[in-house]
Amino acid sequence: MNRFMKCKICKANSVNIFKTLVLQEHNVEYFQCLYCDFIQTETPYWLEQAYKSPMSILDVGVINRNIKCADLTQEAIEAWFDVDGSFLDYAGGYGILVRLMRDKGYDFVRSDKYSENLFASFFDINDSSHTFFEMITGFEVMEHLENPLETLEDIFSRTKNFLFSTELIPFKKVNPENWWYFAAEGGQHISFYSAKTLKVIAEIYDVNYFNIHSKFHLFSKDKIDIKQLKRNKRNLHKGNGMNRFLNKKTTNPTKKSLLMSDYELVRKHLKKEKG
Repeated sequence: MNRFMKCKICKANSVNIFKTLVLQEHNVEYFQCLYCDFIQTETPYWLEQAYKSPMSILDVGVINRNIKCADLTQEAIEAWFDVDGSFLDYAGGYGILVRLMRDKGYDFVRSDKYSENLFASFFDINDSSHTFFEMITGFEVMEHLENPLETLEDIFSRTKNFLFSTELIPFKKVNPENWWYFAAEGGQHISFYSAKTLKVIAEIYDVNYFNIHSKFHLFSKDKIDIKQLKRNKRNLHKGNGMNRFLNKKTTNPTKKSLLMSDYELVRKHLKKEKG
């Protein structure tokens, strides 16, 4: 007989769809919503064990992913948002994306309750004078959330634009044998979304939902022109490579890098701490 849980998104019934070993030792039940397709685990009692290290040892693609996410974020900002605005990378891990975005010239800060800021020191949310942001990013965050609506409530209190990534449930009757994204060996992925799930979330918060590309998504209070992203992308990446390295003028509309000004700011902080 199937067991049920209440869906954490729409509160409809979720039925048990399989059990699998998490962290290679916990036999965990997974439930799928009969209405919005959201998949959630049973109460994730193993999270403290899973997060002994903030980054899973299985996350071998963290550097490559951040580079790609930084490029996409730049394209989105140039297409739809105020390039001179302030931005927040939510649950930003070691600060890799923030450093990349500041190198591109955008005013990014980071927040993360569980991870040390290794790459963007002095550019945390507590270092910012802003409490509301032009846009918030959340890459590889949604699948980690035990209570997604609580986190989204916090995010939408700080912005009207949320750019994020998550792999969508690809078909019915998914399981760890036919969908790698469950990543049960690491134990950190506990929430999984379909396109329908994200549309239901958009209705809850009265925002528009846009699938940007594959696993990249945007919630926005505004209506946007998706085609503008492709038009801007063609112009944005003209002049990449050696011309940019040599600081030659190109048609590239990106802002001036904050690298040197950040370097001077960090130097001042270090001198102040020693003084």
